[in-house]
Amino acid sequence: MLKIIAQRLQDAVRSPDTVARLGGDEFVILLSPVADMDECEQIASQILETIAQPVALGENQGFVTGSMGITVYPLDDGDNEQLLRHADHAMYQAKQNGRNRYVISNKLSDLDTA
Repeated sequence: MLKIIAQRLQDAVRSPDTVARLGGDEFVILLSPVADMDECEQIASQILETIAQPVALGENQGFVTGSMGITVYPLDDGDNEQLLRHADHAMYQAKQNGRNRYVISNKLSDLDTA
């Protein structure tokens, strides 16, 4: 199942983007520069739609949902570890909000409303 999801993630992003498995069922996606947050959110929505497609399991079908945390450098400044922590925290917020969704790091939300 993880191989199928990994391939779907790779298919959902652009060629210069990078998909890597962190461990367990967690993946990191590094997007090459995006024009704006709208483009980032469009890519996130496309990824979630791609993941949600049924998976053939013999004669049955399985369904997978995704939860994504998003942080953007340099808007969310910090080192690599801090960026991963912010994305991880946002991902857990997405899971708490009902799964199959994405949440943008609070630091970015604070910047957007300021």
